[in-house]
Amino acid sequence: MGVEDIKRKIIADAEKEKEKILEEAREKAALIIDEKRNSARRRKEEILLKAESDGELEKSRILTIEKLESRKNLLAAKQGVIQNVFDTALKQLSTSDEYEVLLAERIQHVAQGGEEIILSPRDRKQLSKSFFEKVNATVSQPLTLSSETRNIVGGFILKRDDIEINESFDMRMQELRDDMERDVAHILFSGDNR
Repeated sequence: MGVEDIKRKIIADAEKEKEKILEEAREKAALIIDEKRNSARRRKEEILLKAESDGELEKSRILTIEKLESRKNLLAAKQGVIQNVFDTALKQLSTSDEYEVLLAERIQHVAQGGEEIILSPRDRKQLSKSFFEKVNATVSQPLTLSSETRNIVGGFILKRDDIEINESFDMRMQELRDDMERDVAHILFSGDNR
């Protein structure tokens, strides 16, 4: 299987996984949103009863506050669903069967040679010597495996002197989230005008 075939397979698998994650996220989002709406409706009814006895001015004030609180709760629920989508994607990426292939490709793409590579404690233990031998065969100067580890989910950090290049999946996922959060929210919550 050539590199292009592997890339196509990774992309195809990622697309399938994305659709699965998005579908699960939509279902979870719908449940959370329905629960929040029902709670808001019940609370609104309680507030209306109280507001009738307190007068129209107090009623208006309370409804405004409740509407803001309801929006805040709904936004928090939506943010939680979005966070869950990205957390799930990060976990699946770091536990993928293609993890070593993906990691090797990223190292080959970023490394210039001679850098020190810093991994997570899990990767430091699990990646084989042959993995590093294969990677080193593709760079101009061998990479040195650092005894230092970092608290990252996956990926790596390249270090040369005082300069670090953070290629951790945590950082890459955050960059991806910054770029895609609005699109993901639109996909998850399109048609939800509340």
